[in-house]
Amino acid sequence: MNEGRGKFSPRFVALASALGAALVLGFVMWDALARSRHILDLSEHYGVTVDAPRADPKSPTGYEGGRRSLVLPEIGEDTAHWMMQTQAMIARGEGRVRSVDYDNAPRGREVHWAAPLHWCLAAVAWADRAVTGHSPGVAVERATLIFGPAMFALMLLTIGPLLARRFSLAAALLFALGAVAVFPFYTDFLPGRTDHHVLANLCSLLTVLLLAVAAEARDLGAARRWCAGSAIAGGVGMWISAATLIPVLIGIGLGALAASWLGRRAPEKIAWLRVPELWRWWGGAGAAVSLVAWLVEYFPSHLALRLEVNHPLHAAAWLGGGELLRLAIGAMARERSARTRRDVALGVGGALLLVLPVLVVMFAGEKTFAIADPFLLRLHTRYIAEFQGVVRLLAVKGFGETWIETCLPLLLLLPPIVALLRRATPDEARAEIALVLAPALVGAAMSVNELRWLGLAFALSVPALAVFFRRIAAPRWFLICGLALAPGAVSAVRRALATDEFTPEEVQHLVERDVAHWLRLRSGGERVVVAGAPSSTTALIAFGGVTGVGTLYWENAEGLRHAGEFFAAPSADAAHELARRFGLTHIVLFSWDAFELPLAKEFRGLAPEAPLPADIFVANLLRAAVPPAWLRAVPFKLPDNAALAGQQVRIWEIVREQTAAEAAAHAANYYLELGQPQVAAQLEPELTRSDDRLAAAVMRAALASRRRDAAAFSAALSRVQSQLAQADELGLDDRVHLVVVLVVGQQLELARAQLRAGVTAMNERELRRLTPGTLSDLLALSEALAVEWPDAKLRRLAEQLVPPSRRK
Repeated sequence: MNEGRGKFSPRFVALASALGAALVLGFVMWDALARSRHILDLSEHYGVTVDAPRADPKSPTGYEGGRRSLVLPEIGEDTAHWMMQTQAMIARGEGRVRSVDYDNAPRGREVHWAAPLHWCLAAVAWADRAVTGHSPGVAVERATLIFGPAMFALMLLTIGPLLARRFSLAAALLFALGAVAVFPFYTDFLPGRTDHHVLANLCSLLTVLLLAVAAEARDLGAARRWCAGSAIAGGVGMWISAATLIPVLIGIGLGALAASWLGRRAPEKIAWLRVPELWRWWGGAGAAVSLVAWLVEYFPSHLALRLEVNHPLHAAAWLGGGELLRLAIGAMARERSARTRRDVALGVGGALLLVLPVLVVMFAGEKTFAIADPFLLRLHTRYIAEFQGVVRLLAVKGFGETWIETCLPLLLLLPPIVALLRRATPDEARAEIALVLAPALVGAAMSVNELRWLGLAFALSVPALAVFFRRIAAPRWFLICGLALAPGAVSAVRRALATDEFTPEEVQHLVERDVAHWLRLRSGGERVVVAGAPSSTTALIAFGGVTGVGTLYWENAEGLRHAGEFFAAPSADAAHELARRFGLTHIVLFSWDAFELPLAKEFRGLAPEAPLPADIFVANLLRAAVPPAWLRAVPFKLPDNAALAGQQVRIWEIVREQTAAEAAAHAANYYLELGQPQVAAQLEPELTRSDDRLAAAVMRAALASRRRDAAAFSAALSRVQSQLAQADELGLDDRVHLVVVLVVGQQLELARAQLRAGVTAMNERELRRLTPGTLSDLLALSEALAVEWPDAKLRRLAEQLVPPSRRK
């Protein structure tokens, strides 16, 4: 294989690269259609707990009650936030999203996610709406399926030809193959995966690649234009993700210094060695783009000193770095040691600008850089998978297929490393390779430390391979690189051919959606504020339009602390006070996302392996048969599905303070509805202690009836009848339980009278909060006892609220 501008004619290179791109693009579009169809099929599965939400064009989400329907893949948690924020931006008629109220209850939190991706999603949604007529909210949902594949096509049709024309056919073909074969890179383009990594990685690739084009330019004007292109890509990349671009820019700086040293004897062959002022031009242009991007994003009302994202201090550091590179490279290229006073002043000023962001972070800490917060840092590094390193991956997955697919592409850097170390490689070639290899090695090191950078590592390897194959004709290296990518390519095809059966994780997402929609229906128009694990909190917010406390994002450091403080409260009373402060209405815990105990430990400052303190509120709540008097357990029965075997959902509603009798009765009913009568029977001593209250007496009778103990039921029924004077004090749910007991005891007239009193006095709020079993009993009793409902609208609502799986 030779470079594209050597042995092969331009026409052959164009045809070969076009054919390779067409094959890869055809596969990607086929895979995208299959994955999108799978997601849409999955999202249409309703009918267990709730019905599909009705369309509502006036709702920001496109569905009634602010709900959402699309079930995103396992990797789509960030996508949910991009989707929600874009829908809110469109609904408000704004061009930027600076805050959200769905998180960190009750205050909400800031948002520092860059506007360009919101705009991209909005543009795709606009196009979808123009074709399909969907509401804006639904169009944004669908845009998350279209954006990734569309970006892949755009990337392949722009970067591929650039590689073939300016570098080599080998580089273009390896890029097309690697874009699919390197799964951590490809996964960012999948339907349902829309986040900033796509744009950030592409900007990083172009920042380095366009500098490599500039290096060989013979004309100073052309070199400046290519440097400007690199600076624009870098400046936009800083806007999208400063955390991604800053290490890339550091790598470029290190590469430029190494390259200048290696090529110092042949400066006339490399543009930025001939004219070191190009680095001043590059740094100034990049700083200007970064500054303009910051103004577009934040001016005029949000000019806080936040260094986690793009900021003028980062732009100033880039400007200073460019000036330092000009001075250092100029000295090496001209082999001079003398410095003018102006040079010294510029060098000192550049150095100060370069280190200024670091100094600010050192002195201001988490006030300007949230990740410096030890609590937030521990959560990220200990518990978020993408923040784990390759060593952790090997420990979990072993040296199997996952390791091969994930780590083998790092071998793509082997050819340029070998060429750099070989003395036979010409100085100018070593210099060009060093320039692009340094940022690639930085990316590789970052990916070894944290898996989230694996896609970036591949993106940065593309310029290194491009320069290598432009400078060196090496068919064997092309073959080796192809073999390194082959396992990932095979896996990509195998995944595309995989069965359409739903995975356990997808079934769990369906349950999360059902829970979210059910909570929304139970609440009517009232606000629902949920405390839960961070990932499932995101799911509940996205699906149900509810409000959460602690999602796992640095902008929500306060909310995460609040969630940790609540779960780690030293007593039920302390937790109750926090619940009031945060405006909580529910606690929702999913067994497959059991992060509440680790979060409580982190708040207490305990190591993950440390013993659990005895006074942790959430641990005691999970163990308690009867919750504290201010909580009521709400039964949610999981569907009969093998993927949910051994799993459970625990829901508690925050209610007015209950009496001991009410708390015990409600807890017993909870276990009965879940089909656990043996657990409910264990509460009989509690009920006996309170059997002077009608609610407790009714539940004792229900337990006796359930175990078919005629003598105990008869005694309990007598007790119930003697306490009927308390019936008007009962809530609607307890009144329905009373009617059931009276019917079982053949006291039909008493039952009819109690039911008539209950449906006459009830209101919509009471009706919505009935458990599924109690609601079904209410409707069945109304039919059996021929009791008419005074309010026909409430009767229709009750019929709608009954889970579809319980309807006749």
